[in-house]
Amino acid sequence: MKRVVLLFAILLPFCAIAEEAPLSDISELRWQNRIILMLANQLDEDAGQTLQHHSPDIIDRDIIWFIFDDHSTQTNYPGLLADDFRSNTLARFLNLERGVLLLGKDGGLKAVLPSLNLHTLFNTIDAMPMRQYELQNRV
Repeated sequence: MKRVVLLFAILLPFCAIAEEAPLSDISELRWQNRIILMLANQLDEDAGQTLQHHSPDIIDRDIIWFIFDDHSTQTNYPGLLADDFRSNTLARFLNLERGVLLLGKDGGLKAVLPSLNLHTLFNTIDAMPMRQYELQNRV
């Protein structure tokens, strides 16, 4: 009996991970994360590296980012993306030729920029009331 319980305890976390559905809609991240959406072109090839370089600041601000180019999607989202995530997100948010959108944790549009400017994005986030609350209530 102890072996069965032990086996169940070991396998349960893996079952939970396997059951996690891929992200299909950006609204699933509401109230958990701030979102940076970027429609990139060839001039923005290093945007992913820039975002990865600033990973501590991005993690501190609860940011999940997505970069869409002509054929692929780059992200720091830790889970899987559904097959229709790209088309759903592009249809809903990125009706511009190129640019960056910042969505707050409430899902609202907070900033639209012509290109990736982390200084501006971080300042915008840091001025948000929810971010101020987070900073004041750190342990």
